[in-house]
Amino acid sequence: MEQLIDFIQDRWLIILIAFVGIFIIIKIAKSMIKWLFIIAIVAALIIYGSNYIPGS
Repeated sequence: MEQLIDFIQDRWLIILIAFVGIFIIIKIAKSMIKWLFIIAIVAALIIYGSNYIPGS
């Protein structure tokens, strides 16, 4: 849990950009492609956050 909190505190801008991208995709893309993009963005955030090492 500490790793997740450190990730959010240090990389909040990346998370914000990902959420803005998700909202843009929701407004523009068709249904199947939209959900594939959203799943890819969320998966990338989860992978990036789980491999995050504070202070590097």
